[in-house]
Amino acid sequence: MDGRELRGLRRRLELTQADFAAQVGVHANTLARYERDEIMIPEPVARLARMLAGKAEKKARRKIKD
Repeated sequence: MDGRELRGLRRRLELTQADFAAQVGVHANTLARYERDEIMIPEPVARLARMLAGKAEKKARRKIKD
């Protein structure tokens, strides 16, 4: 995962950097650096970000069906 993909996931979730950082367990400044590709995104953070995005998308689909 690169910074652009991480930023895209966060924006699809409609979260601020601070809110998304709290959900993945990093400081907001660290998340900002990930998004700018200044530092590598650790695999556990990337997996968690994908998982959060997947859960949110499933929830949105269920809402549409109901």
